[in-house]
Amino acid sequence: MKVLLVEPGYKNKYPPLGLMKISAYQKILGDEVVFVKGENKTLKDIRWDRIYITTLFTFYWNRTIKTTLILQFVDIAF
Repeated sequence: MKVLLVEPGYKNKYPPLGLMKISAYQKILGDEVVFVKGENKTLKDIRWDRIYITTLFTFYWNRTIKTTLILQFVDIAF
């Protein structure tokens, strides 16, 4: 299974703990896990089984929405 973990591109000191826990769990299951920070349009061409997006602060809502919209039409396997 291919799993994409996304953190929108805002400044912060710490990695997203929730995504790191998901990453550890998915790796235990033997899945391929990719973590990206910010908008990476090249990932749209890859077929992902799961995509997780996180945000820590609501005052960065605009970057979170922009990141989500970029990934909106990614090919997801069902």
